[in-house]
Amino acid sequence: MKEVPADLLVGIDTRRPSHPSAETQLRLTIAGVSNCPGASIYINTFLGLLKIAVEVDRFWGDPESSPKLTRQQVLQYLPGLPAGRAGETIADQIFHIVSPEPWTCGLSGPNADGWSITIGRNIRKFSSVRTFTDYWQIRSSLLNQGESEIAPDTSTDSLDVERTKYPHRPFILHRDLAKAEQIFDDGHLAHSALEAFQAVELSVKRTAGQHDIIPAKFQFGQRLMSYTMNPKDGSLIFAPNGAEDGVSEQEGLMWIFMGAFAAYRNPLAHKSYEPNDPAEVWELLVFASMLLRRLDGASARPRKSD
Repeated sequence: MKEVPADLLVGIDTRRPSHPSAETQLRLTIAGVSNCPGASIYINTFLGLLKIAVEVDRFWGDPESSPKLTRQQVLQYLPGLPAGRAGETIADQIFHIVSPEPWTCGLSGPNADGWSITIGRNIRKFSSVRTFTDYWQIRSSLLNQGESEIAPDTSTDSLDVERTKYPHRPFILHRDLAKAEQIFDDGHLAHSALEAFQAVELSVKRTAGQHDIIPAKFQFGQRLMSYTMNPKDGSLIFAPNGAEDGVSEQEGLMWIFMGAFAAYRNPLAHKSYEPNDPAEVWELLVFASMLLRRLDGASARPRKSD
C-alpha cells in the first residue's frame, strides 16, 4: 500500500504501514478516477456538479444554514447524464467521490430520501473552473500540496463541461446575453449587468438602423429609446396594427426601455450603482433578456417625416 500515491484512494492513509481490514471501504478520489479508462463521463459529471454547487451557494437564501446540493438537483439540472438508471448510477458514484474535496463540509446519505452534499465556503474559489486542469490547480493550491504525488489525467479537458441548467436559472437567457452571462459566471456581477444593458442598446440600434440613420445625439441611452420608439414617428414598431391599444402598448414599452436605461444602465456605467448580490444581478439579466425578446418581435419602418 505504501507504493500507492496518497491522492489516489480514500479510506486509508497509504503513507502508514498498516493494511486495510476486511471492513475498510476504499474509494477512488477524483484524481484516481481521471486515470481510469472511460473516465470522461465521470469527469464531466463531476465538473457539472461543481458548477451547480457554485450556483446553489451563490443564491442560497438562508444565512443561518449551510447550502446543500441534493441528488434530485443533480439529476434534474445536470446535462449529459445517460437516461434512467445509468445516469442515476453515475450521479451516485460521483457523490462518493466528492467526500475528500476541499469545497465540501459534510455528506448526508445515501438513504431513502437520496443524498445531499453540504457546501463549504471554499466552493467560491472554484467559480471560474472550466476544465479539470483548472479544478486541479485550485484544489492543489487550497490544500497546499504543491506538486501532487499523482498527476491527474487532463486529456478530458477537450471535453469542456457543457453549460449547465442551474437550479436558479429556470430558462435560458436571450442569445445576445451570452457574454453577460459568462461575465456573471466569472463573478464580475456589476460588469455583467452593464454588459446586458449594452447588449439591449446595441440591439435597438441594429434593428432601428435597418431603415433609419440615427443622429449622433440620439445614439445612446434614453434618447435612443425615445427617438426610435416614439409612437408618433419612431422607426421601431412593437404593435403595427395602429389600433388605440397598439399605440398605448408602443408608448408603454418606450417608457419601460427609457426607464431601464435611466434606472440601471446609466448608473451602472457611471458606477453609482454597483450591485454585488448575485440574485439581484441575475434579475437584471432576466429583465434585459425580456427587453431583447420584445425587440425580436419588433419591426422597423422608415422614419416618418415631420
